[in-house]
Amino acid sequence: NAAIDATAGQVLRYNGLLADAPYSASCGGRTAVPSEAWRGVTDDSYLASVDDVDPRTGRPYCDISPRHQWQAEFDEAQLQDIVRRALQVSGARDPRPAAVQEFSVPARSRSGRVARVVLRTDRGDVTIAARDIRALLRDARGAILNSTYFSVDRETRGRGRLAGLTLRGVGHGHGVGMCQWGAIGRSRAGADARAILRHYYPGTVVGFAD
Repeated sequence: NAAIDATAGQVLRYNGLLADAPYSASCGGRTAVPSEAWRGVTDDSYLASVDDVDPRTGRPYCDISPRHQWQAEFDEAQLQDIVRRALQVSGARDPRPAAVQEFSVPARSRSGRVARVVLRTDRGDVTIAARDIRALLRDARGAILNSTYFSVDRETRGRGRLAGLTLRGVGHGHGVGMCQWGAIGRSRAGADARAILRHYYPGTVVGFAD
């Protein structure tokens, strides 16, 4: 309450205008630009991809997060269902499940996140763009993937197809703007609120609402 009272009426501005200031739980060590996470957005310069590693330890400030590191496992049926969902999103006329023969990450974004995924199936290749990856790679309970900051850790094969897949990643959320656990880590390291905001939203200033 004291912190809220002390900052009453204060806003974040960029070039004199109110800044749109998204945030996520944990960036994994580097934040993302908006176009890595969402459709039809502009990459404003104050929403840059910034490093979030503590120079004293060489570890991300957000590694104190209980979800900093994670893994996701998919069996053969789940992989086939990912294909079905991807075909639905692309507007395919016949969005049926298909056996997955290969799962690959052909490109990464400027922040190191997965830019697209390609699933080679017995009916052709299916490509998933970065903005759709988390929603389409759901687990058995229907929860979306923690982040697009991952790599393929292990594969299980059988009968010429992919029978199992394990992804290992870091971060939790879209990664754009302020990293909440990173902000906590920076605060514990001695940074004040304005310094934290300047880091995650470079070029912005704290001002008062009109």
